[in-house]
Amino acid sequence: MIKNNLLAGACDGWLGFDFRGSNHILLSILQYPKEAHLTRRFYYWLPKIGEPEAIIHRIDAPSHAHLTCKKILYSTWQELDALLKQRIASKTICMEYWPDGAIPTYSIVDAGTFQYLTSLGATITSSWNLLGSTLAGLSTEQQQSHLQAAKHLEAIVKETIQQLKSPSTEYSLQQFILTKFKELNLVTEHPPIVAFGPNAALPHYEPTKERSSTIASENVLLIDLWAKLSKDNAVYADLTKVFYVGKNPSDEILSAYSALYVAQESAINYIKNEFKAGHTVRGSDVDTVCRTSIGKAGFGPYFTHRTGHNITTQLHGPGPNIDGYETNDVRVLLPRSCSSIEPGIYIPGKFGLRTECNILIQQDMQVVVSGKANPQLEMI
Repeated sequence: MIKNNLLAGACDGWLGFDFRGSNHILLSILQYPKEAHLTRRFYYWLPKIGEPEAIIHRIDAPSHAHLTCKKILYSTWQELDALLKQRIASKTICMEYWPDGAIPTYSIVDAGTFQYLTSLGATITSSWNLLGSTLAGLSTEQQQSHLQAAKHLEAIVKETIQQLKSPSTEYSLQQFILTKFKELNLVTEHPPIVAFGPNAALPHYEPTKERSSTIASENVLLIDLWAKLSKDNAVYADLTKVFYVGKNPSDEILSAYSALYVAQESAINYIKNEFKAGHTVRGSDVDTVCRTSIGKAGFGPYFTHRTGHNITTQLHGPGPNIDGYETNDVRVLLPRSCSSIEPGIYIPGKFGLRTECNILIQQDMQVVVSGKANPQLEMI
């Protein structure tokens, strides 16, 4: 797929660069083990015309033994200069870079290396259009693993709410969720968020054994949990549910929840309608739709993060984020990719609400939604 994209594009070749594990994208594509012992500069050259080559320091040669391409060894910086110049001088090359660092997750090549390669005569452009479908695209099995994980998470939330029949704290509910993860053979990279009342106004609040509020009554309970199946190449699901503990939510809470529901629906419908019309959709476009909806409801200043993020085998994947706020992510949403849609409203010192669902874009650009918000705030 990468070679086909290269043949169809304007670049003369892809130059991947790594130093001591600095380029996780390159190492992932070339299937380096996590424990690979890489100590010297390494370049991978895939020309539009010709076969791939790995330019490797002699000391590190054993660490690159699994590569099946031609390996060219160097020792001195003068040798490296000559090898690179021979391949990239007067050429347009693609690298893991984004102009002005505007997409931090894809701004991997350091400024010094950028200057060095341009001094050898190369013109550098971003490799995203070359690699994006490989990085964010999910196999059929991976898509199913995501959907299965999402079903588990929704079931776990329902079981967690049942724990409130007995006195509970944020921490005790968090630990219950982690126990369910273990029972269901799910893994996560970080414990879930359970936040009550004013704590829910902190988007990344984390209860601990020493800092944990009791779940009382007449305020909001937010549960944000993420996990994947414990098997190779499984894909995360990431959902957030909010509830009102009690019977008398304020008009402000009800209005805020209604604004979130409408905003999430607006974002999902925008994506579906644009795809149906045969249009591409940028992450920033979806963020604008969602943010505009919340602004019209009067809660714009309280929506203080992007609308969503890419999801792969990593919770926060390398693909397009649903973001025109923290960054201007103009990358288009791709077939076979997954993202979160998670608008939030946070009133400091009072409460916070976030409704997070996941969208799975299939090969035919149909959209499968997991964990969509309920039209009405659920009371418990």
